Amino acid sequence: MPIYRGLTLAIATLAVFGCAPRPSSRVPIELGNPPPADPLAGLPRVSAPADAAVAPLPAEIPQDERRHADIPAAENTAESSYFDLQHAEVEPYLDRYLDSGRRSLETALSRSQAFVPRFQKTMEAEGVPAELAYLPIVESHFENTARSRAGAVGLWQFMPATAQRYGLRVDRCIDERRDPHLSTRAAARYLGDLYEQFDDWHLALAAYNAGEGKVAQVLRDNDVNDYWAMAARGLLPAETCSFVPKFLAAVTVAERAPDLGFEVAPNARSAWRHATFNVERPISLATVAKLAGADLERIRELNPALCCDRVPRGGYAVRLPTDKLDRFKLAYARFQDRDEVAVARADTHRVRRGESPASIARRYGITVSALMKVNGIRNPRQLRVNSRLRIPKTPI
Repeated sequence: MPIYRGLTLAIATLAVFGCAPRPSSRVPIELGNPPPADPLAGLPRVSAPADAAVAPLPAEIPQDERRHADIPAAENTAESSYFDLQHAEVEPYLDRYLDSGRRSLETALSRSQAFVPRFQKTMEAEGVPAELAYLPIVESHFENTARSRAGAVGLWQFMPATAQRYGLRVDRCIDERRDPHLSTRAAARYLGDLYEQFDDWHLALAAYNAGEGKVAQVLRDNDVNDYWAMAARGLLPAETCSFVPKFLAAVTVAERAPDLGFEVAPNARSAWRHATFNVERPISLATVAKLAGADLERIRELNPALCCDRVPRGGYAVRLPTDKLDRFKLAYARFQDRDEVAVARADTHRVRRGESPASIARRYGITVSALMKVNGIRNPRQLRVNSRLRIPKTPI
């Protein structure tokens, strides 16, 4: 394992100058331009022993004395002002990402290409560090359909109560935790509120993982107000003790991925190019796609919050490919009565292993009752693999 040979110099320097001040309130951050009054913000936040030797401060630590000397310094980041990326506890996770975890991280970074640029703008708009845009690497691996055993969902792994507290709709028909646009803004505001509460970004990250109540209890019951000290003393859950350094290691690699030889696939599409139209009636996404002249999978991709492949009763703001909006408006305007328009479907469907009447009906944008009625199905459990079902031409 590489050795943190620059630690002695950092400790000695901090013995004289102390730690970098933290921002006292949540205000917009200009990345890459730390406050000029904070010349030592780039040094690790490590407490020095009283008898530490005092060493002169060089203009730059020599390349061969840096921890992980093969990692070039990042440009245009605010890492030194807000996160302790060079703490010794980050080292094992950095080694793992550079070795056995490389392929897994490459997958996450490739997925992130469609999201991170906009996520960073959202973070900056909410006055929190742009590096937090990489938090889904450790939360969900940038997999929007991720669901934890505890019930956390989406890129940002929101629990239902927290999601609803920050304005996300979570019910049987709609789960906006799966919407990257809405959930990212909610996550940025939540992280900002956690910083306001704990006045430290490492504690804010710990609270995001373990819950603000747990971190507040540790602060209240113990004479400690530093995340690293809490983790060293085992005062936080084991998952939280690894969550923060794992994120810091992920940021370190993500911002230098090309220089480290990571093969990050460019993302040809953008999840952000769309138009929005307020659909005021129940309608299947299959019908939305047909009216818009768009691919059904693209419509699903743009509307991941719609759990049942339908616009629910009461309506919803549906996202469409920008170039399909006008066509959809004209077709939708002709909808006067749900019985006036029928959607033609394939004549038959071959049942695959694991399918149910509900999943098949959802795929074709029809009702389960219509599918069962036209095929004479009384018990949905009696579907046979490889059997053929007729797909009705049914009202929307």
